[in-house]
Amino acid sequence: MILGIFYICGKSKINALITFTITISITYLIIFPKSSIDAVLNGTNLFINSVFPTLFPFLILTNILINYGGIDIFGKLLGSILAKPLRISKNSIFPLLISFICGYPLGIKYLNDMYTEKIIGKNEFIRMTNIASNASPLFIIGTIGVSMLQNKTFGYILLFANYLSCILMSFIIPKGKETSILNIKPSQIKAKNNFGNILKNALENALKTCAIVGGFVILFSLIKEILLNNFYTQVILKDLPILKSIIVGIFEITNGIKLLSDAIIPIKLKLSLISTLCSFSGSCIILQCYSFVYKNTSFKISKYIFYKLIQSIIAFVITFIICIFTI
Repeated sequence: MILGIFYICGKSKINALITFTITISITYLIIFPKSSIDAVLNGTNLFINSVFPTLFPFLILTNILINYGGIDIFGKLLGSILAKPLRISKNSIFPLLISFICGYPLGIKYLNDMYTEKIIGKNEFIRMTNIASNASPLFIIGTIGVSMLQNKTFGYILLFANYLSCILMSFIIPKGKETSILNIKPSQIKAKNNFGNILKNALENALKTCAIVGGFVILFSLIKEILLNNFYTQVILKDLPILKSIIVGIFEITNGIKLLSDAIIPIKLKLSLISTLCSFSGSCIILQCYSFVYKNTSFKISKYIFYKLIQSIIAFVITFIICIFTI
């Protein structure tokens, strides 16, 4: 069957690979319906209980904030402190703060909105997608530090490394000359309607964004189930807990980090690998980010992943150095 699929597709190897992968997935759903349903339910519970309660209110409030000139206000307040050292414009301060507070994928979502509205230029948009790109402090300190590692201090170490790796990316990614024509006064992009309309639009935008994120969380919970709970994977990765954790983390970081937190390995290596996964973010989050910018031809996902790999290496080194002096 495999050879037949590739023969029919001819030169289109990507079509053949995707067809084969989807066929295997559908076969798994038919043969193992209970485990598939459980995986979907686990993904749904994860989204409803952990992701939605934190993501939804932040989306509503930030959308309202943007309508009332929040981009311009924060740019004026913090621009002189952050803009010049990071080699970014004052308008980029807002999505940077949103990313630092809320985490993936809101930074890139608002960067794309601002680029569409011509508040930031093409080159800055591309640079900022890898600078305003981090896991949320609630996830790192609460979920990883307190719940998984049962040590809040470890959470703060991971958070510091996560933030610092983002900041260092601003010095690594080259700053191109801006050629786009921008809106000179972003404060003009503010409330044109009454508060009722603004709130309605904010709710619609928040629900749409949450639906996209929720879909990815549920889908990758199912992919994780197919990936781990099959004979070949269980045999190959039986005595390789680190490799197993990394492979799962490449697809979805929460489950990968959970496996790492349970693995019996030195704490310095454990924290450094967890920091690496937090900075890389995993395929699930990368595709969430891409879902907001796929219409934007300026965004190249290959370049984005390349810089995420660099950032993850930096986060590993930072975390390992911190652990040497603190643990």
